[in-house]
Amino acid sequence: MRPREVDQLGRAEERAHALLGSTPQADLASAARDVLIPAPLRQGAAVAHARSAAAGSAHRPVPSGMVERARRWLVQHLADPYDAHALAQAAATSARTLARHFGATHGMSPHQYLERLRVEHACVLLQTTYLPVEEVGRASGLPSPGTFRRVFLKHTGERPADYRQRYRLRTQRPRWAGPAATPSAAAPRRAGRL
Repeated sequence: MRPREVDQLGRAEERAHALLGSTPQADLASAARDVLIPAPLRQGAAVAHARSAAAGSAHRPVPSGMVERARRWLVQHLADPYDAHALAQAAATSARTLARHFGATHGMSPHQYLERLRVEHACVLLQTTYLPVEEVGRASGLPSPGTFRRVFLKHTGERPADYRQRYRLRTQRPRWAGPAATPSAAAPRRAGRL
């Protein structure tokens, strides 16, 4: 983004908070701020991907049947451990041939592609659920918390907890204060009644 666009977004953000900050929807406005007003880093990755796809579409070959079968298999087996031989079997080719054609089509190895899919899935879970970070890692196919944090940091540039704090789509979950805070518990009981 250019500095002028960033400045305009900053002013728009300030106006939105000025309007909604004094209403009951202030929590919602804070939660939606990062989604409605795009962050340059998140948008930068999307724009770079779109530009590379548009620029490379004339030069990049159309995915062959085996590459598309392999890509679909990776999407369907996102949480499973990576197995190059099972992937090649699903694509009806050898592992070496698949790696060569997959790399020519997608610009990365099947394992790197799977890793990127897992991080994208983890980003969605971090934004939309209250699952602990370890559970998000397991659901995304990275069962070791250390591996999940390392892979996530490599792809996004920030730790999973920091990512969730910045991009969460939900407000904080209301906490239950216990029975002492409820009105029925505070009312005195009548003698002789249970």
